[in-house]
Amino acid sequence: MKRLIIVVAIISTACFQSALAEGLSAEKEQQLLEVIEGWGSGNPDVSLSHFFGYEPVKCATPEILTIQYYVENASLRVQQAYEQFINPRPESAAPWNYPSASGRFLVHFAKEGPHAPFGSDGTSVPDYVVSVARILDSVWGFEIDSLGYDTPPVDDFYAEGGDARYDVYLLDMITMGMGDAYGYSVPEKASGSSYTYTSYIAIENDFAEIDAYIDKPLDAVRVTTAHEFFHAIQFGYDRLEFEDPIEGPRHHWFEMSAVWMEEQAYDEVNDYYLYLPIYYENVHL
Repeated sequence: MKRLIIVVAIISTACFQSALAEGLSAEKEQQLLEVIEGWGSGNPDVSLSHFFGYEPVKCATPEILTIQYYVENASLRVQQAYEQFINPRPESAAPWNYPSASGRFLVHFAKEGPHAPFGSDGTSVPDYVVSVARILDSVWGFEIDSLGYDTPPVDDFYAEGGDARYDVYLLDMITMGMGDAYGYSVPEKASGSSYTYTSYIAIENDFAEIDAYIDKPLDAVRVTTAHEFFHAIQFGYDRLEFEDPIEGPRHHWFEMSAVWMEEQAYDEVNDYYLYLPIYYENVHL
């Protein structure tokens, strides 16, 4: 079933981007508005599939970027809805926080409700949260300290950003309207130039719900944090690399290089193996 979903997503993405290259129709703009207004509601009728025709399979960052791209040129009511429902960070969904040992990350989580992470008892900091923080520090050590990429721009110059620590939110992706996505990254504000952006990350709060990771949820955390944090690094170099003046939004290089980073950071996990046969059967897409 997941194989079929991925094939549908590949085909739908190609058709969707071709259809929107010249801008949104009134019908698509209305669908975009409904998705924005239903953000995080858990209502399947207003999930991302309502606008895109499919749900994100692993990383919802391309869909987030595409929404941002079209909101910039949409009607005033769509722009106002975006500012009200999507632009605010998911602080209410994840009101508690836990700092990583290095002091570089702040992990936001809930103690109860749909966004409570794996193993939550409703009171203490779950082991899952502690493990996520530890893995994030490891990812920073590899991608920044070992490979030498620039650190993502700090977000301490505006209220939502808080301090200089990089913010990561643990959320239930289905409740957020993201389907089976593992996580997503959101470029937020320009910092220092028109193309260098701050950002934050959201990842699944319970990977044990995914069949392939029932007995090893932290492996999913590892590849997801390696992938999404590389998006944060990309936004720090050039957020606008995603946009093409002729083709419109495009995500291929963003995603290919982020999956490559999964393999570099955690060679033993091999989550991307799932997609190789499908790619070879659909190279024209």
